[in-house]
Amino acid sequence: MDSNQVVIIGGGPAGFFAAIILKELAKTISCTILEASDQPLGKLRASGGGRANITNSISEPKQLSTYYPRGGKELLGPFTRFGPRETIAWFEKHGIKLKTEADGRVFPASNSSQTIVDLFLQMAKNLGLAVLSQKTCIAIEKKERFHLTMSDGSSIAADRVLVASGGSRTVNKLLENFGHTLAPQIPSLFAFVVQKSPLADLAGITLEKVVVKIFGHESVGPLLLAHFGFGGPSILKLSSCAARQLFEADYKARLEINWLPDMKYCEIERILKKARESSGKNIVSTHCPFPLPQNLWKRFLELLDIPGTLPYTGLSNAKITQLAQKLSCDGYDVTGRATHKGEFVTCGGVKLDEVNFKTMESKLVQGLYFAGEVLDIDAVTGGFNLQNCWTNAWIAAHAIAAGLPE
Repeated sequence: MDSNQVVIIGGGPAGFFAAIILKELAKTISCTILEASDQPLGKLRASGGGRANITNSISEPKQLSTYYPRGGKELLGPFTRFGPRETIAWFEKHGIKLKTEADGRVFPASNSSQTIVDLFLQMAKNLGLAVLSQKTCIAIEKKERFHLTMSDGSSIAADRVLVASGGSRTVNKLLENFGHTLAPQIPSLFAFVVQKSPLADLAGITLEKVVVKIFGHESVGPLLLAHFGFGGPSILKLSSCAARQLFEADYKARLEINWLPDMKYCEIERILKKARESSGKNIVSTHCPFPLPQNLWKRFLELLDIPGTLPYTGLSNAKITQLAQKLSCDGYDVTGRATHKGEFVTCGGVKLDEVNFKTMESKLVQGLYFAGEVLDIDAVTGGFNLQNCWTNAWIAAHAIAAGLPE
């Protein structure tokens, strides 16, 4: 057995990237990736809607860290060493053409995650990485070296182990046996279900800017009306920030929506009264004085029992107050979360104060390292979750390479 043996548990983006960086740094190191499924990099294939949103153009560490509801503070230092700028340079150096979209998301120019998957698989082959599929690690012992046992009875020894297993319950249990504390891994980044939503039949309408609030958390951005409730970037960000509170409340909570966030309540009320004074003969349902979709405006009138044929002169002060309140602070009862095949992100994992973020090594077990979603780190959409994988993996690989004998 090679005395410089490294085993990586998890054949996802963090595991592969760490292995590739490690072999680029030290070609004599023997590195094996253990993947529980029959398809390594399956999650990377599906990421970004199949396009692989590999990172974001935001590169200033302090600003970048604000996109991580959990882990932002710990990632400040690591981002100064390997952040989005370095990620982009690495992929371009390895022949991947990239494009940055208007919202800052960075994708392969091919618009296909397969481009990144193919690169990783080809580099693994060229660098002599051993990639073993359908290998579930069920036991790890640490004496002078690590000894890993698989569910099929096979075993492997290692001088260093990097855990990049995402939300694997089996591996998490092994980490707990080593004394690590793991926050429960629960869903993050999901849409909200609102049973019997009065807006359900308006599915497909998108508002470019709203403010949504839940459990004291606030999010600003686009909102999508869906047949099941609400989705879109503002809701996904909100779900991430409030993931644990929503889980504890069984996904039942009161959602507040400010449909006109650039206007104060008094301004909305003033505009409605002005419309009554200056355009009194106009029909309320056909003359919306706000930047709102016409069908949504009509629905608000219906919900407040304002007749569609009513002229503005017939709009009472009481109804104006009700309209202003609805537009500035509307409320809906969330009854669940919308699950879909693209829902991969979880919050939870190894507690961050048990990890040295200068090396990604465990503070409890020498030679044990972490990268990716196995840590209690998660981010909003926009390429930030994959950036966490690249950053962790790069730092861990450098630390492992520096620590092994030549």
